Parts: sequence; structure tokens; C-alpha cells
Amino acid sequence: MRREVNVAIGVLIVSFSLLFALNSEMTSKYTPNFFTNEKDIRQIFNYTSPQSLDRSWLNVPHRGNVSICQPNGNIAFLKTHKTGSTTLRNILNRYGVSNNLSFILSNKSSAGHVFRRLKGMPLKSLLPPIGVAVGDYKRYQFNITNVHMRPDWKELRQLMNPSTSYITILRHPVDQWLSSFQYFHHVNKVKKFLHLEPDPVKAFLKFRNKLGSSATSICNQQIRDIEYSSEYTHLQNTAYVQKKIEEYSKLFSLVLITEYFDESLILLKRLLCWKFEDILYLKMREQPNPLQADSSSREQIQELNKADMMLYTHFNETFWQMVDEYGPDFEKDLRYFRDYLTAMQEECVGESKVAIVAGNHENVRYNVKNNSANCTNYVAYTSSGDALRRQRHSLSQ
Repeated sequence: MRREVNVAIGVLIVSFSLLFALNSEMTSKYTPNFFTNEKDIRQIFNYTSPQSLDRSWLNVPHRGNVSICQPNGNIAFLKTHKTGSTTLRNILNRYGVSNNLSFILSNKSSAGHVFRRLKGMPLKSLLPPIGVAVGDYKRYQFNITNVHMRPDWKELRQLMNPSTSYITILRHPVDQWLSSFQYFHHVNKVKKFLHLEPDPVKAFLKFRNKLGSSATSICNQQIRDIEYSSEYTHLQNTAYVQKKIEEYSKLFSLVLITEYFDESLILLKRLLCWKFEDILYLKMREQPNPLQADSSSREQIQELNKADMMLYTHFNETFWQMVDEYGPDFEKDLRYFRDYLTAMQEECVGESKVAIVAGNHENVRYNVKNNSANCTNYVAYTSSGDALRRQRHSLSQ
């Protein structure tokens, strides 16, 4: 009798193990656990992911590494702060300049950033597209925007080519907040408290109620980048944020994830029908001695960035759904891209040069090891300044 009971128990254990393994494989083939040692977003905010838009572009027929489609150079990249967006911007700059495309660029900024809201902004403050005369506003239709801007989506659509794909990039809000806190010198806000708490992150969290509105203005920066009109009180309203996420799900064809940059570029390549060489990159910016936070501080930062956590959670989920929908070629394409990237770096990239800006981050530039056209095009830093010069030069033609 005892032997039969032991056999039955063994069978049950094996069965449950097989079911658990099968369920894990089915539900999280690719999806990593972003919330290790942190509370799940749903437990904190009672959050339910809204439905996202159609992703039929993931099923565009492919033959080997060649897409049976036409490359799209019409891209509206909503640039977010401290998410790796400068590296992505350089990819788009390189593609746009190489293909003689027109960028939305302010002629009032050396970097081309549009610091005023598009709504109500005089079009004379924008450089006209290549081949278009100043003031011929009916022909102001651009291929690429990848500068920081205050977006008004209706106005932006009117300026962009009708076939434009809208994209952005998000980073885990705790890490993004820490990077932003350091980059923008927010430690200055808590200097008077450092004698009580020497850790600047803990000092901010402990004394933030004494900092007034400046404490809330540095939170939820990613959704603020996308939605400049959002007030702090709105961002504490779960229903309001969910509504905004639903709008963004219809707007953005792709939201890249910083922690999975290579994977994101594979999806971007498929979306735009580009080649592997079009998504090659070098890291453009680094932050020396980045701030750290213990698990307790991370949970508090997560609570303060409620809207960003909701935003990130939704698009993290849809991101991995896209990876699944891409099909079995995804892992093969990712592996090929990484091998290709490594080979190009070994062949083309020499010593790096660092320029420290304000002591809080490093702009990294690289020497070309091999002066071939492919290496020069890959390693050269293509800035918005190059696009600015091209569009200004076209005015004199």
C-alpha cells in the first residue's frame, strides 16, 4: 500500500512539474522578469493593460535577410530623456543624411531641438525641407523628426509625410529616474539635507515633502516627454493615465525598450524594412559612476513614478508580444545582427575619445580604424548639425 501511495505521489509531482514547465514556456518564451525584488505594478496601482494597435507589419514576408517591401525613411521619433535616445537618434541621423531626407529642425537651436510647442509655433522658426523655399509652408512636409520637442500630435502629423511611422523608447522608470536625477544635477535640491543623510537619493526620498513642486517635477519624466500637457495631479489618476496609454498604443507603431536595445532594433528593422547595416550603432553617451539605490529606495522611486511605471509595463508587455509575433526568425536575426555588430566594431572602431559635459555624463566619440567607406559611415558621428547644414545649404541653391 505504501509503495502504491509513493508511486502516485511521484506521478503527481512529475505531472505538476511538466505542466509548470509547459506553462512557463508558453507564457514567457522570451519575457524576462523586470520586477525581481520589486512589487508588481498591478499590485501597486491595480493596473490593467489596455489593448494595443494592429501589428500586421510584423508579418511582412521575408526571403532570407531581404524583406519583400520598400524601405521607409519617414520616422517620427519622440525622443525621451535618459533612455539611450541619443544613440538611437544617431542611427536615424545617419540614415536620413545618407538618403538625403529632410528633418524637422529649429533654426533657433544649434542642435535643432524644438523647445516650443508645435501648436501655435510660427513655421518660420523651422528650416524648410530640402528643395522647398522659405515660406512655402504648404510644401513643408518632413521625413524625420528625432529632436526633443513639445509634441502636439495633430500639428506634427500635418508636418510629417503621410507614411510616417511613430516610435519612441522607454527605460525602466527606476533606472531612468536615477540617471535623470544625476544628469540634471537634482542633487542640488537636497544639498541642505546631506548633513542629515549623505546619500543624495535617500535624502531626496526622505525630505521630498520639504522641496515643494520641485520634488514632483522630476518624476514621471518619460510620460511628460510624450505628453507635455499632463499635470502632476492627472498623473496620479490611474484612469487618466490608462486613457493616455490607450492613445499612445494607437499612435506608436513601436516602442523600443532600453534594456533590450538590440532586440528593439531588430523590430525597428522589420517595421521600416531596413537592412542590418542601417541599424548598426555605437554607444554615444555614458554616465560615469551612476547612482545606485537599495531595494527600499527603488520601491519608493517606483511609487513616485506611478504613471511611468504604468506606461513602461504596458509597452514592455506589447514589446515581447511583438517578439513572439515576429516568429522563429527573431532569434536567428538577433544572433546574426550581434555577430555582424561585433565584426564591424573589430574591423572599424579604433580608440574612443571622451568629452565630459558638466561633469555628469560623457559624450563618447570613436576613431576610425579602417578608412573604408563602410567603416567611415558606421563610425562617424552623424549629428543634427549635419542635417542642419544640409538643409541650410539647400536654401542657397
